Amino acid sequence: MKPDSLIGLSTGRTTGPIHKALAEIYKAHPFDTSRVTFFGLDEVTNVSRDYFGSCYYMLLHEVIEPLDVPMEHYIMPPTTSDDWDAACARFEGALAQCGQVDLQILGIGGNGHIGFNQPGTSFGQTAWTSVMEPWLYERIRKETNSPEGAPLGGVTLGIKNVMQSKRILLAANGTPKAEIIRAAVHGPVTEDVPASILQLHPDCDVYVDAAAGALL
Repeated sequence: MKPDSLIGLSTGRTTGPIHKALAEIYKAHPFDTSRVTFFGLDEVTNVSRDYFGSCYYMLLHEVIEPLDVPMEHYIMPPTTSDDWDAACARFEGALAQCGQVDLQILGIGGNGHIGFNQPGTSFGQTAWTSVMEPWLYERIRKETNSPEGAPLGGVTLGIKNVMQSKRILLAANGTPKAEIIRAAVHGPVTEDVPASILQLHPDCDVYVDAAAGALL
């Protein structure tokens, strides 16, 4: 309906299957992707883009290549930088040149994080570098053979950026997400649960399976 849409993607165990389904639909019923622009919400810092766990790599192989999206219409934050403040500003600037985000697709962490915006992140935060959950930090460190103390982290659009999207889709599945989905949807709007801010967005849909929505 809007061939030149600007669409934000997220990586993860919930969104990966969504991307796979989209690729299968495109293969069976091709549609025009020559003008759409996709971007990733966040990225792991201080890894190679060729690392299979980087957001760049996953979205490239899950969405961009399967949908024949021109590479110039694929916007991602960098994985490495000597000046992360400047890198974040350039990322925001590249998106701003495309106009307002039409659709932002989100997953949700077990602690309520969206992107790498962990609990305690200001609702007014714009693009920045944050930390990742300990289990993810350890997994990436082992997979990339990064030494102990290597500054692995996450660069991410901030909550303020996310809330400026025209439309948001939050997806979750599985029993482990039931408690946090209840907190995000029906709990108080608090920075302790970053996803709770989505209650205030004028056009946000939450998609859950029976297990993730069991406590709603």
